[in-house]
This record gives sequence, structure tokens and C-alpha cells, in this order.
Amino acid sequence: MEDRSKKLKLAAGLLALYGVLALVHDALVDGENGGGANYLLLSIRPIWIGVMCWGLLKKARWAWWVSVVLNALWLVAGLFRVGLYARIVAVHEPLLFVLIPLQVGILFLLGLPETRAELHPSDGKALAVDESPPR
Repeated sequence: MEDRSKKLKLAAGLLALYGVLALVHDALVDGENGGGANYLLLSIRPIWIGVMCWGLLKKARWAWWVSVVLNALWLVAGLFRVGLYARIVAVHEPLLFVLIPLQVGILFLLGLPETRAELHPSDGKALAVDESPPR
């Protein structure tokens, strides 16, 4: 039981670290591009990540789903961005090479059966599709 809780807390901690690094990355990219970005827009991702971390620490199912979906989306966008930069311009964004493995680690931890079982405290078994009595 203790081990499961540690994995969930580790996933939430990595997610919080990702939020801080993503904010730093966005601010650095904005600075290199001349600044003038809307800082409210820059703070949306860290706010969402804070809500997801809070939900994961409270063992909420919605937080698990939102974390998996948004991290997968951000991972695909990051991989696309790296591929685009490698192909078109020789711009190096070293934080992307930290953020992408961090997202893979978060998705790995969230995908572990032990972590999912911690969020579904009933008994960890998959729900049957049709639980109606036979006719």
C-alpha cells in the first residue's frame, strides 16, 4: 500500500516539476523572440498542472484522466516541435530535451497498474462490461 502511494506522489511531483520547467521554457522562448507575450497565457499550463497535481494527491480519477490526456497531447506537440526545429531551423531548445523525457516518465508512472489501482480503491479489478443478470 505504501509503495503505491509513493508512485502516485512521485507522478504528481514530476508533474509539478514539469510545470515549473515548462513555465521557464516558455519564458525563455518568449524572451528570445523579443518578449511581449501575454503572461496570462503563459501561466495557463502551470495552473492546469497545479490543479492536476492537487487532484492526483487527492487520488481523484478525473485528475488521472486529465493528466494522461494533457501530457500525451503536450508530448506529441513537443515531439512535433523538436522535429520541426530539426528539419527547418537550427534552433536549439535544450529544455525540450528535458521536458520530453519527463513527460514520458510521468505517463509511464500514471500508466502503471499499481498507480491506477490506487486511484480506484475498490479492489483494482476491471469493471465488467455487462453486469446485468442472465435472462
